[in-house]
Amino acid sequence: MRLNFATLLLPTYAAATSINDDNPTSKSKLINQHHFLTFQALQALRESRENRLLEVSSSSHESRKLKPDSTKSSKNDSKSAKNDSKSAKAQCGCDTVEAELADVKAKLAALQQPQFLFTQAADKCVLDMSGDKPTLESAHFHGDTVIFTDRPLTNENTTSTASWFNNFNELFSDGNGWPNTAMTFVNEDESVGVVVTAFVNGFIKDGEDNQTIYGYDLNQSEEQKKVRSLEDIMGGNDKVEFDHCSFFIDSSCDPATQNCYCDYHTCRLKK
Repeated sequence: MRLNFATLLLPTYAAATSINDDNPTSKSKLINQHHFLTFQALQALRESRENRLLEVSSSSHESRKLKPDSTKSSKNDSKSAKNDSKSAKAQCGCDTVEAELADVKAKLAALQQPQFLFTQAADKCVLDMSGDKPTLESAHFHGDTVIFTDRPLTNENTTSTASWFNNFNELFSDGNGWPNTAMTFVNEDESVGVVVTAFVNGFIKDGEDNQTIYGYDLNQSEEQKKVRSLEDIMGGNDKVEFDHCSFFIDSSCDPATQNCYCDYHTCRLKK
């Protein structure tokens, strides 16, 4: 409430006009009363002024208070949400679970891709140890090379032996090594046994009487030699002709992990 100085002094003025000026006692009392009321009025005005100053100061102080920065608050909220999201992922291990799930899916896809093994047979073949490297060749390979899938699949088909030899070197030049092969030989109706070696190169050449000769270069590892070496079945000879030969050839490329494809007729590298 705002106080008016004139309002506070009005009673003293009215009293002063109602007293006879000829009465000294009354005039003295009136003056004393007037001084007292004047003092009270000044005191009231001072208190009123101080209260208004306090109110103005308080109002100014409130207006100067920093208001929240909505932009900063929004950024902080966004950052906090991201941190909460990362924290939640870390707590539940979601990143790890997603990586493991992707790995399982890849392995499952690989398992569903067939891996192929191969068998060949020849009536009469020659094992030759006289040159720089052992070779095996025949002009009497059976016309078909059998393709069959590794477990758990049970598929089987054939490809022509000519196609097999035409694609052999390219197919096995994938950096994973040449195929290990279990070879069996029969001579005079008796089995000579089994010997394992790697076929490291396939070749085709012309033989007598317009015959086509198919063959392989051989490379036997020390571990394979310890079980049975090529020399063990040669009987001390540099070259031996067998009546019948069979070859069980290791898998070629794995379509799930290598740059090749296989169907049930052939396998070859992708172009």
